[in-house]
Amino acid sequence: MRIRTTVWLAALALCSWSAQPAGAQAPCAGCTTSAPANCAAPAPAYEQVEKTILVPTMVTETRRVCDVEYRTEQRQRTFTVCRPVTETHDVQETFTVMVPERRTRIERYTVSKPVMRQVTQNYTVQVPYQEQRQGTRRVCNYVPVTQTRTVSVPETRTRTESYTVPRTVMRQVSQNYTVRVPYTETREGTRQVCRWAPVNEQRTVCVDEGHYEDQVVAAGCNGGYSAGCRGHRRRCCSAPCNTGCASPCDAPAACAPVVTQKVWVPNIVQKIVNVTVNRSQMVNEAYSYLVQLCRDETRTRTVNVCDVVNETRTREVPYTVCVAKQESYVVNKPQIVDVPYTYMVTLCRPETRTRTVNVCDVVTEEQTRNVDYTVCVPKQQTRTRQVTTVNMVQEPRTETYSVQVPYRVEKDVQVQVCKMVPKKILVNVLVNVPVAPPCAPAAPPCCR
Repeated sequence: MRIRTTVWLAALALCSWSAQPAGAQAPCAGCTTSAPANCAAPAPAYEQVEKTILVPTMVTETRRVCDVEYRTEQRQRTFTVCRPVTETHDVQETFTVMVPERRTRIERYTVSKPVMRQVTQNYTVQVPYQEQRQGTRRVCNYVPVTQTRTVSVPETRTRTESYTVPRTVMRQVSQNYTVRVPYTETREGTRQVCRWAPVNEQRTVCVDEGHYEDQVVAAGCNGGYSAGCRGHRRRCCSAPCNTGCASPCDAPAACAPVVTQKVWVPNIVQKIVNVTVNRSQMVNEAYSYLVQLCRDETRTRTVNVCDVVNETRTREVPYTVCVAKQESYVVNKPQIVDVPYTYMVTLCRPETRTRTVNVCDVVTEEQTRNVDYTVCVPKQQTRTRQVTTVNMVQEPRTETYSVQVPYRVEKDVQVQVCKMVPKKILVNVLVNVPVAPPCAPAAPPCCR
């Protein structure tokens, strides 16, 4: 708004200046009251003309754009899985053990013993004494002296200044804007679910296919030993009824009854059997899910637009000016004077004295002692321990996975575009330029 007003005023001034003929005199605005009435210029005439200007306007257009979307594809891949298989076996190893053993040795060591003795000793001390001396020192005395100097005295004054204040003018403008309105849409999808399915497999198992056999054992034996000789842990021979414990085989055969009992004879056989186990499998399952989408919607709103208009104001501003003035002042100037004075000095004279001091002499003496110490003796031992070995067995495995495959699509989108729209307005145009008529011969000099 401010730029348009400035351009219009400049154009008006240019038209007024160009419309005056060459050699024409200026209007008699500054003439005195004695000028004739025919010196006044006629008023300018204006006419309203219709002109077309371009106004920027936001317009919503539909444009075709390329976008990238994704679709889900199922693919399969085969990979190798390592399964650990443990195996346990016995290992015999030999190791060394350090066994502590206590021993004794004779050790010689030296002991220092202090021996005190008295010694006469001479020493020198400094004995202080005072002495009076005369001296001269310089003293600074201050003498008052009057001097003149120029000082600046602040003086407050007031001046009138003009300043520009921006004033805010509000106006309402209609504006179109686009919002994203959310809505919910139900879609169908496929996902992988882990299910347990029975699978027939073959495994190797150990089966005991043994049988019972009749064996003849002594009736008087209790656990394979003689009843009377159990404490001696003697094996029951052909005479389990002997209780004399001297020799279980010395008894007659008549006192050795026997019995027949069934004994299980094992026979371990490996067989391959069919077993049913549950294995996990990935199954595709269809499901429905909700998707939150948004659609474009154009709406209209009224907003406040702020225009800034400059306004000229005046104010009284105080300021300070420094004025030079002469003033007198008294200064104390220093003056050096020699003054005699008396002072005391403390001095020291050396003096020799005698004292008796104790001196400690150290005498060494050799002694012996028994010292116990421990020595670790290595010994070889053997032990058997179980070692578990883990062997990794590789197995192939196939799995199905989903990938997102991009593809290009074309879609219509709403775009805000700024376009220049023609608009007709009325403009004031200067029709004729006022020209001041020539003044009378008796006019004042200002109108010539």
